Amino acid sequence: MNSIRKKITIGILLTLVSSILIVGLLSSHLLNNSFEGFLQTQEAEGFGYGRGRNQSDEKRLERYQTITSEFQNNIVLSLIVSSFLGFIISIGVGLYISNRISNPLKVLQQKLVDMRQNRYKKLDIETDTVEIIKLAEAYNKLIDELARIESLREDLVSDVAHELKTPLTKVIGQLEGCADGLYECDKSHLTKILENAYQIGALIDSLQRVVEIKAKKYELTIEKVKLSDFVESIISGLSKDSIKILNRVRNDVIIKADKDKLREIFDNLLSNAIRHTEKGEVTIDYDSTSSSIKICDTGEGIEKKDLPYIFERFYRGDKSRSKETGGFGLGLAIVSELVEAHGWSISVTSKVKRGTCFSISLN
Repeated sequence: MNSIRKKITIGILLTLVSSILIVGLLSSHLLNNSFEGFLQTQEAEGFGYGRGRNQSDEKRLERYQTITSEFQNNIVLSLIVSSFLGFIISIGVGLYISNRISNPLKVLQQKLVDMRQNRYKKLDIETDTVEIIKLAEAYNKLIDELARIESLREDLVSDVAHELKTPLTKVIGQLEGCADGLYECDKSHLTKILENAYQIGALIDSLQRVVEIKAKKYELTIEKVKLSDFVESIISGLSKDSIKILNRVRNDVIIKADKDKLREIFDNLLSNAIRHTEKGEVTIDYDSTSSSIKICDTGEGIEKKDLPYIFERFYRGDKSRSKETGGFGLGLAIVSELVEAHGWSISVTSKVKRGTCFSISLN
């Protein structure tokens, strides 16, 4: 494989060498012929080897000048012809090399035009130029990512429509039933209507919250937080008969954070852990060695292929399971943004049917 710089350098050298060779060889050939013709003419006219002694000196001089002038013209013509041919060949070599470089780029340009029209096709270029190969590889990775995002966007529209349609249909049906006198609008029916309305409101709030956080439309109020007491205040309101929620944070651990945003982080991570754990335990711990908060569960786990994308908005690995367990695929996106806002980082490890562990590094 060659680099563009190497190809251009080789192209310039080939052009120069070919030009010099053509000019040199052709000039040499034409000049030799001209010189031989010049000598033969001299002999024929009596200017060589003692001939032409009977001609007048004036005529001999005039004829000699004519022959010499013709010889000089032949030299000039030889140089012009050889230079012209060398120029033509140089252009040919230059065009060949430039096409070898530019043709793959033209293909890439057309692919970029196609991409603007949402036609995501990978690039298959036959070239040995290093930069173009790397550019094609980067382009193909971009195409994969754009296709994945486009698929995610389509799923988002479908999921949001579904999430809104289900409770909205129930609300409309119940209100129509009341309006048509099919049943009385008593407290029980109104409660069901409210529950569905709250579900719609929750989705809208989550969407709005993601947009606000992404746009950084908030300020952090950093203060010292005694982590053990803080965790205890959160898990005291959480309960599930088949799950133990364990606070293993030492009493002396104090961190600096925005309390409200930290609560939002814990709420999302813990509710996510509880939602995906049928039975077992959820533990909250602090690793002083790595200065990291760990929230781990013994739930269903996450597929390895899904791990790189779980912090993206609306991403839900197993969609059928996600719909059963609830959630809109927004909680972890909110967590990721709030963690980054603190200057922290978050990572995840998981094994299917063994559990998941989220680690927030405070360094």
